[in-house]
Amino acid sequence: MTALPVQAVFFWKADTKATFKATYGRIPESTTYTKDFLQPRRDLARALERALGIAPGGQTRVTWRWPGGEYTDGLIKPAADFADQGGRMNLRWETDNAPPPWKLTPSPTDTSLSTLAGTPGIKNDAAADQQLDTLQQSGEHPWLVAVHRHGEGPILHARVVLQNPAPGREFASWDTLPDVVRAKMRALSTRDPGGFVDFRKGVPMRAEKLVKQIAEALEENPNVLLVGPPGTGKTVAMEDYRELFQAGQPEVLFDDEMLHGAFQEKRIAPEGNARVRSLVFHPSYTYEDFVIGLLPDVDAGSKSVIVKPHVGPLLELAQHASTEGNIALLECDEFNRGSAAAIFGDTLALLDRDKRSEPGKPGSGAQIATPYRHLGPEIDGAALDDTISLPKTLYILAAMNSADRSVAPLDAALRRRFSIIFVEPDLDALRENLGVPEDFTLAESDSWTTPEHIKALAVEILSRLNDRIEVVLGRDFLLGQSVFWHVDGDTGDEALRALAAAMDNQVMGTLGLSFTDNDAALAAVLNVADKDDESGGVAAAAWHRPRGLVGQVATSRLRLTRFQDLERDDLVAALASLL
Repeated sequence: MTALPVQAVFFWKADTKATFKATYGRIPESTTYTKDFLQPRRDLARALERALGIAPGGQTRVTWRWPGGEYTDGLIKPAADFADQGGRMNLRWETDNAPPPWKLTPSPTDTSLSTLAGTPGIKNDAAADQQLDTLQQSGEHPWLVAVHRHGEGPILHARVVLQNPAPGREFASWDTLPDVVRAKMRALSTRDPGGFVDFRKGVPMRAEKLVKQIAEALEENPNVLLVGPPGTGKTVAMEDYRELFQAGQPEVLFDDEMLHGAFQEKRIAPEGNARVRSLVFHPSYTYEDFVIGLLPDVDAGSKSVIVKPHVGPLLELAQHASTEGNIALLECDEFNRGSAAAIFGDTLALLDRDKRSEPGKPGSGAQIATPYRHLGPEIDGAALDDTISLPKTLYILAAMNSADRSVAPLDAALRRRFSIIFVEPDLDALRENLGVPEDFTLAESDSWTTPEHIKALAVEILSRLNDRIEVVLGRDFLLGQSVFWHVDGDTGDEALRALAAAMDNQVMGTLGLSFTDNDAALAAVLNVADKDDESGGVAAAAWHRPRGLVGQVATSRLRLTRFQDLERDDLVAALASLL
């Protein structure tokens, strides 16, 4: 089983003339059976470009796949190449050879690749048209389906489903499709034979692995805290999870080894009428902002200034989630930047999973008295109850940087109520973002001439630096993958300069602050020779030895190299020294 997330599903009515003639195959001397391609309309063409990673108006080879086989002679050609044919994209396959699941077969079964009933390969127009008539009169309403999965590049998986399968052919029923795909098929215009569903707007989650960790943790505990060094994707994962939470759409998986019933739906976020609030804690943020407080307001009648209770996001979301069928997500970034225990105040007693209330069941769960209840605090025009509880369907997702020593440690009573996920630098995510193949081998420095070499070098430098940082300072001070996230360039020299800028602007400054007044440790992390080593050579830093009278009272200090000031050969040598 190789079920992977679906990015897009494309579909065409198989029993329309345009679609059938394209998949049936060319007939010699025919004026109608002349195509080996489909011609998607504009919106469908743009969706194909988006999903397969093709520049608008560009072309690429497409691999068609089905259980047990594939070929790569498919081609997407841009509309501009076919101005004489109405200017529509051509989605091609091997000459006279559509993907096998899309072709006719005399006796389809649940194991035959072809699902469409008919006799293939009769090379005259009248017989081919009769095949189309038979297909239309069967009433099965077949659909051609092409599935694209996240991260697979220009690959399409070919399948066929039957909207109204004949008895004994239920194995190919379109009921196996995700609901959202069937809904789009039903809504398809009679003038348009093809359509598509673009999952997550065609953009994969940027932090998919971490998002799934978050989802699993929230199933066990409604309070989850992400902890890790800066730049490891914590905030990005929170944004991704928020989108899933609000969308209410399950993750759709597709198993390329299955001919029928290959789709699976897996819900990542809880289901319900969702409301979300995102906050950033800071030193001035208080209980009055977060839970409830008294704030000035203007009396509508007298125009005078009055003081009224103001309900914060925690109680607002708790009120929403307390109704059955509702869910709420509260995201708190920079969790340790404010005094988190003081911000939660007495609601701390309500956070535990076993003290949460049941939605739609007033009085369940732990309760505290509502502050300022004699002043009649309201949410959305409805008065608050005399007591407050936090429902099980209110989820709290927080994040904090473990390297931040400028704030007080997180309160132990608060910390124990959260499931903690430590977020480490993700070299696989960096490698994927930079387009470095997993099996790419970094050669000797004299052959670092292509963008691929420089990007692979960036991944390797981050790995080596973090190995040494963890030993010297601990994992809280590791460098996140974001420091090299934008290393790119059309040529090797452009990528090399991008890497030099990242070293100066992201890496060296961070390390300088992390190792303040600890030059020996910083030298070890940068792989700089001992201060007494006179061998010289270009490196990431160099020892500056005081001379004269100053040398009698001062020790050698480490001077960091500015990578962007180096000529190419010295730059390569300095980067190589980090390995």
